[in-house]
Amino acid sequence: MNKCERSQEAINNLVESLEKQYEAYKQAINNHDDSLFTSKTSFSQEVRKNLMALRSCITRYSVHIEAIKKDCPVEAMPRITYLEERLGIALTPKETDEVM
Repeated sequence: MNKCERSQEAINNLVESLEKQYEAYKQAINNHDDSLFTSKTSFSQEVRKNLMALRSCITRYSVHIEAIKKDCPVEAMPRITYLEERLGIALTPKETDEVM
């Protein structure tokens, strides 16, 4: 399996994971089941992590296959916070220290 195939497989797996999360969300809403939202790991954090990973994979893959126009460079996306009690998405100073 070459690098392109591995990249595509990773992207497909992330999309499939997001689809499963969406189906679980729809089912929880329809069944009035709060267990999805009261579990130890936050549902929204898991979705956010998958979305960030998907964006990173797509960006790296597009750069690898040179799908980006020269006059439209890819901009790095900064990491966002996973703390749900915050209103914004910017990292806290503690999280910033952990990233570095």
